[in-house]
Amino acid sequence: MVKALHEQAQLSSVVEVDVTRLMKLRARAKDAFAAREGVKLSPMPFFVKAAAQALKAHAPINAKINEAEGTITYFDT
Repeated sequence: MVKALHEQAQLSSVVEVDVTRLMKLRARAKDAFAAREGVKLSPMPFFVKAAAQALKAHAPINAKINEAEGTITYFDT
């Protein structure tokens, strides 16, 4: 972790996103979901689904860089 602090830029980025439609969808689905699964439906599954779809649509982003070996490993999506 100390190595990362010295080698990588330390910065933050904030992006505001309008999730009104997402929260309306969640509100419509949450009671049926809770009855079926026994747990509350949070926004997280929607974000995970969106991230998975984005990785499939933009496969080069789903990769790992190994600087020591000088390689880039792309993962199947």
